[in-house]
Amino acid sequence: MKSDLHRLLADYPLETLLQTIPTGLFLVDSDGIIVYWNPEAERITGFSTTEAVGLHCSFLQGDPCSRECGLFSSQIKT
Repeated sequence: MKSDLHRLLADYPLETLLQTIPTGLFLVDSDGIIVYWNPEAERITGFSTTEAVGLHCSFLQGDPCSRECGLFSSQIKT
């Protein structure tokens, strides 16, 4: 099984895997700015990659992420 996973990862670049997973995915930098937005995120939200990348993630909820999101909490060790 592990060899199947290794073979899959070797055959498909990360970008291809991220673009084809059936889950909405976006990535943010340490300032909460969206740096990656996959096609499923487009389908779910209605926002295109061009519209979303470069915006602060709070636009999705309309309330700054820092009030509720613990992603960049000082208690989380990196």
